[in-house]
Amino acid sequence: MADTISPGARALLREEKVGYFDRSGSLYLSADNLFVLVEKPASKQQARSLNNLFVGSRAQALHAVWTFKDQWFGVHELAERASVSPTTASQVLIELERREWVNSKGAGPSKERILSNPRALLDEWSSYVASIKPKPLRSYYMRMTNIDEVIHEIDRICDETGVRYEISGLMAGQIHAPHLSKISQIHCRIDHGGESLLGKLGAKAVKEGWNLGVIDSNPRHDFLFRQRVGHVWVTDPLQTYLDLLQLDSGRSKELADHLRLTKLAVPE
Repeated sequence: MADTISPGARALLREEKVGYFDRSGSLYLSADNLFVLVEKPASKQQARSLNNLFVGSRAQALHAVWTFKDQWFGVHELAERASVSPTTASQVLIELERREWVNSKGAGPSKERILSNPRALLDEWSSYVASIKPKPLRSYYMRMTNIDEVIHEIDRICDETGVRYEISGLMAGQIHAPHLSKISQIHCRIDHGGESLLGKLGAKAVKEGWNLGVIDSNPRHDFLFRQRVGHVWVTDPLQTYLDLLQLDSGRSKELADHLRLTKLAVPE
């Protein structure tokens, strides 16, 4: 029994045949000759409580938790890796303990945690991403004979001008976990100063028939976990997965599932 039980936690409890009840009126009971399932949507207040973990600096800390994988870590290690305050890192860890997504050992300043339920974390984050509007995408068209050459040109220009960028979407998924035979669009984030890059690429703003999509970026939160793969910067597998879930492409979900299984090592 709890004030709020997230959809992912409900699914896990049902899988283990553990009954639950929360303030929304959701109820699950399973026993011999008895099965009761009442599903109620969370109230606005409950939804905010469930979702505030996946936005802003808290999401940044949560992403950093994922990068520790099977390593123990302390609150200050998390704060440093996520570039957030120790207070934010501590709040996130308290919430993860409440949801039973991490195990802990020790006490006080030396207390450490380890991610123990990556599947629940990823399921909940996926549900949140699917429930919100995709980030605004500015679409451009440029002459493109070879997509790899264009990506290398983006890298060269950004390196020369000191502008941060990261390839995302289908191309990033393909780089991390090759699966599709052909990709004709590039999705990327570009830091401040990106307008000069678009000019040098000869990219022209269009509404249809685009092949370069620029995702609105937040310099405070984006680029922190990008990875250098070969000669380009790409979103790390976790961010790539979350970005793919928000794409309207017919094969983005297919590639997201493949990436989840091969690189995130978490089955559906």
